[in-house]
Formats: sequence, C-alpha cells, structure tokens
Amino acid sequence: QKIVGIVRRLGAFKKAARHDEISSAYEARLDRLTPGLRLTDIDAIKSELLPYAMDMVGETTEPDVKSKGYIKMPDEKQVAIIKDILKDFGLDENNMTLHAGDVHPLAFFFDRKVHLTFRLNPHDLVQNVLDVLHETGHGLYRLHMPGKVRRSFMGQIDTMYNGIAEASALFFEHYVCRSDAFADYLAKKINMHPPELGVTAQDIAKKVHENIDSLNRSNAHPRKYPLFTLAYYDVE
Repeated sequence: QKIVGIVRRLGAFKKAARHDEISSAYEARLDRLTPGLRLTDIDAIKSELLPYAMDMVGETTEPDVKSKGYIKMPDEKQVAIIKDILKDFGLDENNMTLHAGDVHPLAFFFDRKVHLTFRLNPHDLVQNVLDVLHETGHGLYRLHMPGKVRRSFMGQIDTMYNGIAEASALFFEHYVCRSDAFADYLAKKINMHPPELGVTAQDIAKKVHENIDSLNRSNAHPRKYPLFTLAYYDVE
C-alpha cells in the first residue's frame, strides 16, 4: 500500500510538470512505460480484445483435490525439491536465493544474484513449482543479460525489460511446465525425494491442465490470462 501511494504521488508530480495532453497521474506513469501511449489507446485495444478473451475462457472445472497432483508435504521438503529443480535450470546458491513463505511471488536481480520469493502452499507442490518457475523466467532473463546491455538505455527501458521478461516467464510457466516432457520430469523428481509418493506424469499433467474457476491468476488456467490482464487494468 505504501508503494502504491508513492507511485501515485510520482504520477501526480509528473502530470503537474507536463503541460500537454496527459490527462491523469495514471496516464503520466503509462507515458513513462510507453512514451506516447494514452488511456484512449488502451481502451480501444481492450474493447477489441475483450470478446476474444471471453471466448477463450471456456468452461471451468472444480479442482480434483483427491488427485495425486495435489501433493501435501512439509515445507522444508517442498523447498528442497524446488531447489533441486532450480539447479537443473542453472540456479544454485552461487547465483540465487530462494525465499519461501507467505509472500507474493517475485523475482529481482541484485548483487549479481537472482532473488526469488514465492507463497508456499503446503497442500499444492505442483502449483508452487509453477509459481517459482514463472519467476525463474524473469530471473534468468535478468541474470544472463550482458552487463553492458543492463546498464545501457535499452536495459533501462521499462517497456522493453518488462515485456521481454514477462514473455520469458510465461514461456516457462505456460509452455515448458505444461508439456508432457516436464510432467514426466517433475513426477520423477518428486519421487526421487523419499518417501516415494508414486506420482505419475499423468497426475502432473492433469493438475497443470485443470481449468479452475479462480480469482487468483496463478491458480487459473492459462486461457484466462488475457482476461486477467484486462481486469487488472480496470482495477488499476
């Protein structure tokens, strides 16, 4: 809430400093992300995209909590499995820190390390893995960005950084994590940590493809992602 208040004040200051067509503090912040873009432009795009986003939602299903895909285990064991997975993605104690608990999923780059946070759900290891790997996409993009690029104008443009980083994150969460190969990989990885739970690739695949009716974007089906984006714009 403090951060939102600060951002609103910054937007108000920028609006006051401008004597052109900037109509609000929000539009002033928008202009910083994408120079020249106006709320009227976004409203026109939204009106065009909304019918398609609604069509993509389709029918929703109730989560099958009896499925083996809903894996309950102690927090420390979940963290151990997730760290083991992250090693396969090139992240370990030398270039990464992992913070688990009641915190919002986040990735940031500081002191030459990727710092990942995620909200640990003791009843749903698979969802925790998806959340972490989404943030891993952000982290890997920033980690492997050459220093010269990071310090250049290109590396500092919010629109370019946020757009490419989000594309990287969604590539992991929606493409890699929902593939048959990853379902097989994750089932084997989970069963490697005793006691073996007998989780199969089919259990994982069923879990990640559930079309759940949820107000939490990360728990909902990827087909709902465009609709969540449009809704977040209205909320903001």
